Amino acid sequence: VWDESCAASLSMPWPPPLVGWAYRPLRVDEVLHAIARLGGAPPRRAWVRTPTSRATLTLCSPSAVPLPLEFLVHETPVARRWLAQLRVVERRRIGVKYPDRLYGFPHDPRTPCTVSLQVRQAAAVLNTWREGVVPEHLLGRRRVHVAEAFDGWATATGPLGGEGNGCREGVVPDHPLELDEVHVAKPLDDGDTGSLGGGYGQAELNQLHKVFEDLRGSIESPAPFFASAPPRVREALEELNLHIHRLEDMHRQAQRRARGQPATPRLTVAFEHTRPRVPLRDCDLQHFTVRMRFGTLYLNYCVVGKHLLELWQDDDDECGEANVRPQRMMSADAQAFFGPSMSDEEASLRLADFFDWLRADPDRRQRWAGKELCLGRIPVASLDRRCAAVRGLSDEQVVELIGRHQCICSMTATRRWW
Repeated sequence: VWDESCAASLSMPWPPPLVGWAYRPLRVDEVLHAIARLGGAPPRRAWVRTPTSRATLTLCSPSAVPLPLEFLVHETPVARRWLAQLRVVERRRIGVKYPDRLYGFPHDPRTPCTVSLQVRQAAAVLNTWREGVVPEHLLGRRRVHVAEAFDGWATATGPLGGEGNGCREGVVPDHPLELDEVHVAKPLDDGDTGSLGGGYGQAELNQLHKVFEDLRGSIESPAPFFASAPPRVREALEELNLHIHRLEDMHRQAQRRARGQPATPRLTVAFEHTRPRVPLRDCDLQHFTVRMRFGTLYLNYCVVGKHLLELWQDDDDECGEANVRPQRMMSADAQAFFGPSMSDEEASLRLADFFDWLRADPDRRQRWAGKELCLGRIPVASLDRRCAAVRGLSDEQVVELIGRHQCICSMTATRRWW
Protein backbone atom coordinates (compact mmCIF):
# COMPACT_ATOMS: atom_id res chain seq x y z
CA VAL A 1 0.00 0.00 0.00
CA TRP A 2 1.41 3.36 -1.04
CA ASP A 3 1.18 5.73 1.94
CA GLU A 4 3.07 8.51 3.69
CA SER A 5 5.67 6.10 5.13
CA CYS A 6 6.58 4.89 1.64
CA ALA A 7 6.91 8.45 0.43
CA ALA A 8 9.06 9.34 3.44
CA SER A 9 11.39 6.40 2.77
CA LEU A 10 11.94 7.72 -0.74
CA SER A 11 12.27 11.35 0.40
CA MET A 12 9.27 12.30 -1.74
CA PRO A 13 6.51 14.74 -0.79
CA TRP A 14 3.08 13.33 -0.03
CA PRO A 15 0.76 13.63 -1.80
CA PRO A 16 3.03 13.61 -4.88
CA PRO A 17 3.00 16.77 -7.05
CA LEU A 18 0.46 16.43 -9.84
CA VAL A 19 2.67 17.97 -12.53
CA GLY A 20 5.56 15.62 -11.89
CA TRP A 21 3.35 12.54 -12.02
CA ALA A 22 1.20 13.66 -14.90
CA TYR A 23 3.82 14.93 -17.30
CA ARG A 24 7.15 13.26 -16.59
CA PRO A 25 7.34 9.47 -16.58
CA LEU A 26 9.97 7.98 -14.30
CA ARG A 27 13.28 6.90 -15.83
CA VAL A 28 14.34 3.28 -15.55
CA ASP A 29 17.02 4.09 -12.99
CA GLU A 30 14.49 6.01 -10.86
CA VAL A 31 12.12 3.03 -10.83
CA LEU A 32 14.93 0.63 -9.92
CA HIS A 33 16.14 2.93 -7.16
CA ALA A 34 12.62 3.22 -5.72
CA ILE A 35 12.16 -0.57 -5.73
CA ALA A 36 15.56 -1.06 -4.06
CA ARG A 37 14.73 1.48 -1.35
CA LEU A 38 11.46 -0.29 -0.61
CA GLY A 39 13.15 -3.69 -0.38
CA GLY A 40 16.22 -2.49 1.54
CA ALA A 41 18.63 -3.69 -1.16
CA PRO A 42 20.98 -1.58 -3.30
CA PRO A 43 19.66 -0.72 -6.77
CA ARG A 44 20.45 -3.22 -9.48
CA ARG A 45 21.74 -1.46 -12.58
CA ALA A 46 23.78 -4.21 -14.24
CA TRP A 47 21.32 -4.62 -17.07
CA VAL A 48 20.61 -0.91 -17.54
CA ARG A 49 22.53 0.30 -20.60
CA THR A 50 23.38 3.90 -21.46
CA PRO A 51 23.41 4.94 -25.13
CA THR A 52 26.66 6.51 -26.31
CA SER A 53 26.96 8.76 -29.35
CA ARG A 54 29.83 7.83 -31.63
CA ALA A 55 31.45 8.78 -34.90
CA THR A 56 32.97 6.00 -36.98
CA LEU A 57 35.86 6.95 -39.24
CA THR A 58 36.64 4.31 -41.87
CA LEU A 59 40.06 4.21 -43.52
CA CYS A 60 40.87 2.08 -46.55
CA SER A 61 43.86 0.59 -48.34
CA PRO A 62 44.18 -1.33 -51.62
CA SER A 63 46.10 -4.09 -49.84
CA ALA A 64 44.24 -4.32 -46.51
CA VAL A 65 40.74 -4.63 -45.11
CA PRO A 66 38.99 -1.36 -44.12
CA LEU A 67 39.94 0.08 -40.73
CA PRO A 68 36.97 1.41 -38.69
CA LEU A 69 37.98 3.78 -35.89
CA GLU A 70 35.30 4.67 -33.35
CA PHE A 71 35.27 8.01 -31.53
CA LEU A 72 33.20 8.78 -28.42
CA VAL A 73 31.46 12.12 -28.86
CA HIS A 74 32.01 14.52 -25.96
CA GLU A 75 29.12 15.60 -23.77
CA THR A 76 29.33 19.27 -24.71
CA PRO A 77 26.80 21.36 -26.65
CA VAL A 78 29.25 22.10 -29.46
CA ALA A 79 30.12 18.39 -29.83
CA ARG A 80 26.43 17.48 -30.05
CA ARG A 81 25.92 20.16 -32.68
CA TRP A 82 28.87 18.78 -34.65
CA LEU A 83 27.33 15.31 -34.49
CA ALA A 84 24.06 16.77 -35.77
CA GLN A 85 25.93 18.24 -38.75
CA LEU A 86 27.49 14.84 -39.39
CA ARG A 87 24.01 13.31 -39.52
CA VAL A 88 22.93 16.02 -41.98
CA VAL A 89 25.83 15.06 -44.24
CA GLU A 90 24.76 11.41 -44.03
CA ARG A 91 21.13 12.15 -44.87
CA ARG A 92 22.16 14.22 -47.89
CA ARG A 93 24.72 11.60 -48.94
CA ILE A 94 27.56 14.09 -49.11
CA GLY A 95 30.85 12.23 -49.47
CA VAL A 96 34.43 12.91 -48.44
CA LYS A 97 36.00 15.26 -50.99
CA TYR A 98 39.71 14.70 -50.31
CA PRO A 99 40.35 11.07 -49.25
CA ASP A 100 44.15 11.47 -49.12
CA ARG A 101 44.42 14.16 -46.45
CA LEU A 102 46.66 12.23 -44.06
CA TYR A 103 49.78 14.02 -42.82
CA GLY A 104 52.91 12.75 -41.11
CA PHE A 105 52.00 9.05 -41.00
CA PRO A 106 54.48 6.30 -41.87
CA HIS A 107 54.36 4.67 -45.31
CA ASP A 108 53.28 7.91 -47.01
CA PRO A 109 54.37 7.56 -50.68
CA ARG A 110 54.58 11.32 -51.17
CA THR A 111 57.82 13.27 -50.86
CA PRO A 112 58.41 17.04 -50.78
CA CYS A 113 59.67 16.85 -54.36
CA THR A 114 56.57 15.09 -55.71
CA VAL A 115 54.27 17.49 -53.85
CA SER A 116 56.26 20.43 -55.20
CA LEU A 117 55.59 19.12 -58.69
CA GLN A 118 51.87 18.98 -57.87
CA VAL A 119 52.04 22.63 -56.81
CA ARG A 120 53.51 23.52 -60.19
CA GLN A 121 50.96 21.44 -62.07
CA ALA A 122 48.07 23.15 -60.26
CA ALA A 123 49.64 26.58 -60.93
CA ALA A 124 49.98 25.67 -64.63
CA VAL A 125 46.25 24.94 -64.82
CA LEU A 126 45.48 28.36 -63.34
CA ASN A 127 47.86 30.17 -65.68
CA THR A 128 46.44 28.44 -68.75
CA TRP A 129 43.01 29.69 -67.78
CA ARG A 130 44.21 33.23 -67.09
CA GLU A 131 47.80 34.00 -67.92
CA GLY A 132 50.05 35.24 -65.14
CA VAL A 133 47.71 34.81 -62.15
CA VAL A 134 50.47 32.79 -60.47
CA PRO A 135 53.66 34.89 -60.84
CA GLU A 136 56.41 33.39 -62.94
CA HIS A 137 59.07 33.90 -60.27
CA LEU A 138 57.20 31.33 -58.17
CA LEU A 139 57.27 28.80 -61.01
CA GLY A 140 60.76 29.00 -62.54
CA ARG A 141 61.98 27.52 -65.80
CA ARG A 142 61.15 23.84 -66.23
CA ARG A 143 59.31 23.04 -69.47
CA VAL A 144 56.28 20.85 -68.86
CA HIS A 145 53.84 20.03 -71.62
CA VAL A 146 50.26 21.10 -71.06
CA ALA A 147 49.12 17.45 -71.04
CA GLU A 148 51.38 16.87 -68.02
CA ALA A 149 50.10 19.97 -66.26
CA PHE A 150 46.52 18.84 -66.80
CA ASP A 151 47.20 15.20 -65.90
CA GLY A 152 44.06 13.91 -64.18
CA TRP A 153 41.94 16.92 -65.14
CA ALA A 154 40.62 15.70 -68.49
CA THR A 155 36.99 14.66 -68.42
CA ALA A 156 35.27 11.77 -70.09
CA THR A 157 33.17 14.16 -72.17
CA GLY A 158 35.96 15.63 -74.23
CA PRO A 159 39.67 16.32 -74.63
CA LEU A 160 41.45 19.26 -73.07
CA GLY A 161 40.25 22.51 -74.55
CA GLY A 162 37.36 20.74 -76.26
CA GLU A 163 33.63 20.62 -75.79
CA GLY A 164 32.05 19.43 -72.56
CA ASN A 165 34.94 19.96 -70.16
CA GLY A 166 34.06 23.41 -68.87
CA CYS A 167 36.75 25.33 -70.80
CA ARG A 168 36.34 27.42 -73.91
CA GLU A 169 38.03 26.23 -77.10
CA GLY A 170 41.58 27.55 -77.31
CA VAL A 171 41.89 28.55 -73.62
CA VAL A 172 44.20 25.58 -72.95
CA PRO A 173 47.10 25.97 -75.41
CA ASP A 174 48.76 22.90 -76.88
CA HIS A 175 52.34 23.94 -76.15
CA PRO A 176 54.91 23.46 -73.37
CA LEU A 177 54.65 25.51 -70.18
CA GLU A 178 57.58 27.07 -68.34
CA LEU A 179 58.01 25.47 -64.90
CA ASP A 180 60.85 25.02 -62.45
CA GLU A 181 63.28 22.11 -62.50
CA VAL A 182 62.06 19.39 -60.12
CA HIS A 183 64.20 16.38 -59.25
CA VAL A 184 61.29 14.09 -58.47
CA ALA A 185 63.47 11.04 -57.82
CA LYS A 186 65.59 12.81 -55.21
CA PRO A 187 64.01 12.67 -51.71
CA LEU A 188 64.41 15.45 -49.18
CA ASP A 189 67.38 14.96 -46.90
CA ASP A 190 66.24 14.59 -43.28
CA GLY A 191 68.69 17.28 -42.29
CA ASP A 192 67.43 19.76 -44.88
CA THR A 193 64.97 21.91 -42.94
CA GLY A 194 65.56 25.21 -44.73
CA SER A 195 63.79 24.38 -47.95
CA LEU A 196 61.40 21.80 -49.31
CA GLY A 197 62.14 19.78 -52.43
CA GLY A 198 61.88 21.94 -55.54
CA GLY A 199 63.21 25.02 -53.73
CA TYR A 200 60.16 25.93 -51.61
CA GLY A 201 60.84 27.37 -48.18
CA GLN A 202 58.22 28.76 -45.80
CA ALA A 203 58.58 32.28 -47.25
CA GLU A 204 57.81 31.03 -50.78
CA LEU A 205 54.87 28.99 -49.50
CA ASN A 206 53.48 32.07 -47.75
CA GLN A 207 53.64 33.96 -51.06
CA LEU A 208 51.87 31.12 -52.86
CA HIS A 209 49.19 30.99 -50.19
CA LYS A 210 48.62 34.74 -50.60
CA VAL A 211 48.06 34.09 -54.33
CA PHE A 212 45.49 31.44 -53.42
CA GLU A 213 43.70 33.77 -50.98
CA ASP A 214 43.46 36.55 -53.57
CA LEU A 215 42.18 34.26 -56.32
CA ARG A 216 39.76 32.36 -54.07
CA GLY A 217 38.23 35.06 -51.90
CA SER A 218 36.07 34.09 -48.94
CA ILE A 219 33.39 31.41 -49.01
CA GLU A 220 30.73 34.08 -48.49
CA SER A 221 32.18 36.43 -51.14
CA PRO A 222 34.23 34.58 -53.80
CA ALA A 223 36.84 36.52 -55.76
CA PRO A 224 36.04 37.31 -59.43
CA PHE A 225 38.60 34.76 -60.64
CA PHE A 226 37.01 31.92 -58.68
CA ALA A 227 33.46 33.00 -59.47
CA SER A 228 34.07 33.00 -63.23
CA ALA A 229 36.34 29.95 -63.46
CA PRO A 230 35.08 26.57 -64.75
CA PRO A 231 34.83 23.67 -62.26
CA ARG A 232 38.19 22.07 -63.01
CA VAL A 233 40.05 25.38 -62.67
CA ARG A 234 38.33 25.96 -59.32
CA GLU A 235 39.40 22.48 -58.32
CA ALA A 236 43.00 23.26 -59.33
CA LEU A 237 42.94 26.33 -57.08
CA GLU A 238 41.65 24.28 -54.13
CA GLU A 239 44.32 21.64 -54.82
CA LEU A 240 47.02 24.33 -54.88
CA ASN A 241 46.03 25.30 -51.35
CA LEU A 242 46.13 21.68 -50.14
CA HIS A 243 49.54 21.06 -51.69
CA ILE A 244 50.91 24.22 -50.03
CA HIS A 245 49.71 23.05 -46.61
CA ARG A 246 51.10 19.56 -47.18
CA LEU A 247 54.54 21.03 -47.95
CA GLU A 248 54.29 23.16 -44.80
CA ASP A 249 53.50 20.07 -42.76
CA MET A 250 56.42 18.17 -44.31
CA HIS A 251 58.67 21.11 -43.42
CA ARG A 252 57.54 21.07 -39.77
CA GLN A 253 57.90 17.29 -39.53
CA ALA A 254 61.47 17.54 -40.90
CA GLN A 255 62.25 20.19 -38.30
CA ARG A 256 60.90 17.97 -35.52
CA ARG A 257 63.03 15.05 -36.74
CA ALA A 258 66.10 17.31 -36.78
CA ARG A 259 65.43 18.19 -33.13
CA GLY A 260 64.96 14.53 -32.21
CA GLN A 261 61.22 14.97 -31.56
CA PRO A 262 58.47 12.52 -32.61
CA ALA A 263 56.19 13.24 -35.54
CA THR A 264 52.73 14.74 -35.09
CA PRO A 265 50.49 12.78 -37.51
CA ARG A 266 46.98 14.01 -38.21
CA LEU A 267 44.23 13.50 -40.73
CA THR A 268 41.49 15.78 -42.00
CA VAL A 269 38.01 14.67 -42.98
CA ALA A 270 36.68 17.27 -45.41
CA PHE A 271 33.33 16.70 -47.07
CA GLU A 272 32.14 18.06 -50.41
CA HIS A 273 31.58 21.80 -50.45
CA THR A 274 27.80 21.30 -50.52
CA ARG A 275 27.93 20.38 -46.82
CA PRO A 276 26.38 23.11 -44.66
CA ARG A 277 28.28 25.44 -42.35
CA VAL A 278 26.77 26.98 -39.22
CA PRO A 279 28.06 29.74 -36.91
CA LEU A 280 29.75 28.88 -33.65
CA ARG A 281 27.91 30.17 -30.61
CA ASP A 282 29.55 32.41 -28.04
CA CYS A 283 29.38 29.61 -25.47
CA ASP A 284 31.35 27.35 -27.85
CA LEU A 285 34.42 29.58 -27.81
CA GLN A 286 35.41 28.50 -24.29
CA HIS A 287 36.27 25.06 -25.69
CA PHE A 288 39.11 26.29 -27.94
CA THR A 289 42.41 24.81 -26.79
CA VAL A 290 46.00 24.67 -28.01
CA ARG A 291 46.63 21.49 -26.00
CA MET A 292 46.43 18.69 -28.53
CA ARG A 293 45.76 15.15 -27.32
CA PHE A 294 46.42 11.82 -29.00
CA GLY A 295 43.32 10.31 -30.62
CA THR A 296 41.19 13.43 -30.23
CA LEU A 297 38.86 14.65 -32.96
CA TYR A 298 38.62 18.43 -33.40
CA LEU A 299 36.50 20.77 -35.48
CA ASN A 300 38.26 21.51 -38.74
CA TYR A 301 39.04 25.07 -39.82
CA CYS A 302 36.35 25.40 -42.51
CA VAL A 303 37.28 28.98 -43.44
CA VAL A 304 39.34 30.40 -46.32
CA GLY A 305 42.33 32.28 -44.93
CA LYS A 306 44.48 31.78 -41.85
CA HIS A 307 43.74 31.96 -38.14
CA LEU A 308 46.13 33.80 -35.83
CA LEU A 309 47.91 30.74 -34.49
CA GLU A 310 48.62 29.59 -38.05
CA LEU A 311 49.86 33.07 -38.96
CA TRP A 312 52.33 32.95 -36.07
CA GLN A 313 53.35 29.37 -36.78
CA ASP A 314 54.12 30.16 -40.45
CA ASP A 315 55.80 33.49 -39.62
CA ASP A 316 53.58 34.84 -42.38
CA ASP A 317 54.03 38.49 -43.35
CA GLU A 318 52.38 37.97 -46.75
CA CYS A 319 48.84 37.23 -45.60
CA GLY A 320 46.68 40.34 -45.85
CA GLU A 321 44.77 41.53 -42.80
CA ALA A 322 41.49 40.75 -44.57
CA ASN A 323 42.53 37.11 -44.85
CA VAL A 324 43.22 36.65 -41.12
CA ARG A 325 40.02 34.99 -39.94
CA PRO A 326 39.61 33.37 -36.51
CA GLN A 327 37.27 30.40 -36.72
CA ARG A 328 33.65 31.37 -36.11
CA MET A 329 32.01 28.72 -38.33
CA MET A 330 31.71 24.95 -38.00
CA SER A 331 30.66 22.06 -40.22
CA ALA A 332 30.85 18.27 -40.19
CA ASP A 333 34.52 18.54 -41.25
CA ALA A 334 36.90 17.30 -38.57
CA GLN A 335 40.59 16.78 -37.88
CA ALA A 336 41.97 13.83 -35.89
CA PHE A 337 45.28 14.29 -34.07
CA PHE A 338 47.58 11.31 -33.54
CA GLY A 339 50.73 13.01 -32.28
CA PRO A 340 52.00 12.89 -28.68
CA SER A 341 49.63 14.49 -26.19
CA MET A 342 50.76 17.94 -25.14
CA SER A 343 51.37 18.67 -21.46
CA ASP A 344 49.99 21.71 -19.65
CA GLU A 345 53.50 23.16 -19.51
CA GLU A 346 54.01 22.73 -23.27
CA ALA A 347 50.63 24.36 -23.96
CA SER A 348 51.48 27.29 -21.66
CA LEU A 349 54.84 27.82 -23.38
CA ARG A 350 53.17 27.72 -26.78
CA LEU A 351 50.66 30.37 -25.74
CA ALA A 352 53.41 32.50 -24.18
CA ASP A 353 55.40 32.43 -27.42
CA PHE A 354 52.30 33.35 -29.40
CA PHE A 355 51.42 36.35 -27.22
CA ASP A 356 55.02 37.56 -27.33
CA TRP A 357 54.68 37.55 -31.14
CA LEU A 358 51.28 39.28 -30.98
CA ARG A 359 52.54 42.07 -28.69
CA ALA A 360 55.70 42.62 -30.73
CA ASP A 361 53.76 44.38 -33.51
CA PRO A 362 51.87 47.50 -32.29
CA ASP A 363 49.41 47.44 -35.20
CA ARG A 364 48.67 43.76 -34.72
CA ARG A 365 48.30 44.23 -30.96
CA GLN A 366 45.91 47.15 -31.42
CA ARG A 367 43.79 45.33 -34.00
CA TRP A 368 43.20 42.23 -31.86
CA ALA A 369 43.01 43.86 -28.44
CA GLY A 370 39.87 42.75 -26.61
CA LYS A 371 38.70 40.44 -29.40
CA GLU A 372 38.04 36.72 -29.37
CA LEU A 373 41.17 35.13 -30.84
CA CYS A 374 39.80 31.56 -31.03
CA LEU A 375 43.23 30.01 -30.56
CA GLY A 376 43.67 26.33 -31.28
CA ARG A 377 40.84 23.92 -31.98
CA ILE A 378 37.61 22.70 -30.39
CA PRO A 379 37.61 19.00 -29.35
CA VAL A 380 34.42 17.09 -30.13
CA ALA A 381 35.29 13.38 -29.72
CA SER A 382 37.98 10.97 -28.50
CA LEU A 383 39.21 7.67 -29.91
CA ASP A 384 37.57 4.71 -28.18
CA ARG A 385 40.48 2.46 -27.27
CA ARG A 386 38.03 -0.39 -26.60
CA CYS A 387 36.93 -0.65 -30.23
CA ALA A 388 38.10 -3.84 -31.91
CA ALA A 389 40.41 -2.11 -34.42
CA VAL A 390 42.76 -0.62 -31.79
CA ARG A 391 42.04 -2.58 -28.61
CA GLY A 392 45.27 -3.31 -26.76
CA LEU A 393 47.46 -1.31 -29.16
CA SER A 394 49.94 1.35 -28.04
CA ASP A 395 49.89 4.86 -29.50
CA GLU A 396 52.79 3.97 -31.78
CA GLN A 397 51.02 0.83 -33.02
CA VAL A 398 47.86 2.84 -33.75
CA VAL A 399 49.89 5.32 -35.83
CA GLU A 400 51.56 2.45 -37.69
CA LEU A 401 48.17 0.83 -38.38
CA ILE A 402 46.70 4.08 -39.73
CA GLY A 403 49.81 4.56 -41.87
CA ARG A 404 48.91 1.36 -43.71
CA HIS A 405 45.45 2.78 -44.57
CA GLN A 406 46.19 6.01 -46.44
CA CYS A 407 42.67 6.66 -47.74
CA ILE A 408 39.71 8.21 -45.91
CA CYS A 409 36.54 6.40 -46.97
CA SER A 410 33.80 7.80 -44.75
CA MET A 411 32.79 9.21 -41.40
CA THR A 412 29.36 8.37 -40.02
CA ALA A 413 27.38 9.00 -36.85
CA THR A 414 26.46 5.93 -34.81
CA ARG A 415 24.73 5.20 -31.53
CA ARG A 416 25.57 2.19 -29.43
CA TRP A 417 24.20 0.75 -26.17
CA TRP A 418 26.71 -0.56 -23.67
